[in-house]
Amino acid sequence: MAKQISVVLTEKPFAAHLSVIELIALGRHPYSNWLGRLSTSDKQAIDLAMSQTNIDYLARKKLYQLSDGQFQKVMIARALAQETDLIILDEPTAHLDLSNKIEIMLLLKSIAGSGKGVLIATHDLQVSLQLSDRLWLFNFNRPVLDGCPEDLILQGAIDQTLFPINNNIDLTTGTVKHLDERKGNVLLQGDPTMVHWTAQALQRNGYAVNKDTPTSITINCLNCLWKLESKDTSTSFDSIENLLIHLK
Repeated sequence: MAKQISVVLTEKPFAAHLSVIELIALGRHPYSNWLGRLSTSDKQAIDLAMSQTNIDYLARKKLYQLSDGQFQKVMIARALAQETDLIILDEPTAHLDLSNKIEIMLLLKSIAGSGKGVLIATHDLQVSLQLSDRLWLFNFNRPVLDGCPEDLILQGAIDQTLFPINNNIDLTTGTVKHLDERKGNVLLQGDPTMVHWTAQALQRNGYAVNKDTPTSITINCLNCLWKLESKDTSTSFDSIENLLIHLK
C-alpha cells in the first residue's frame, strides 16, 4: 500500500532533531531492505523530490529550524520521494500565510500536472475553486456533491453546502457577496484593475456596483485617480480610502 499511496498530515513529527534530508529519506522506507540502507535509486529519488519542491538549500537544516511553509514543503517532498501514484493531503495550507498558501497549492497543482493524483481535504474554498480540477462537497445529512468547480458554482452546489439559508456566492466571481447594499447604486468606469478593487471597497461599504437600475453616482477610475460625478458636481480623489471617506 505504501508504494501506491502517500499521506501528508498536519501534525509535525516528534523527532524534531531529524534533518530535512533524513525525513525525506523516510519516504524510501517501502523500497529499502531491512537494514534501511539507501541504494543509488533511493538517493536519486530523494534528490529529485527536493529539486521538485525547491528545498535543496534546506537539506541539512533540522526540522525545528523550519518555518511552517518550509516544513510543509519538506513533507510534500517526503511524499514525492515515496514515488506513489496518489498523494493524499490533510489541510496542507493550514496555519500558512497567504504567500506560502498560494505557493504550496501551485506546487501541488504542478505535481498533479506531472501525472500523479493529488487528493486534498481542505476548508479553503477560494483557492480550491481556482486551482482544483474536481471538488467533492460534503454536507451534513446530504449526498456528496462532486464535479468541476465551475459547474458546481453554476448549479448552486457551493451555496447549498456552505450557505444553506442565503445565496451568498456571486456566480460571476465565485466570491462571497456583500449583502448590505442599501446606500445606493454606483456605476464604475475605467481601468479594469482599479474598477475591480474599487468595486470591492464600495460593496463592502454598502453600495451596489454596476447594477442595471438607475445610478446617482458615476466613478471614473483612471491613472490612479478616482473622479466622482453626481448631479452637477465632480470631485477627484487620490485613493480609495479618501473616496470612501467622502461618500460617508
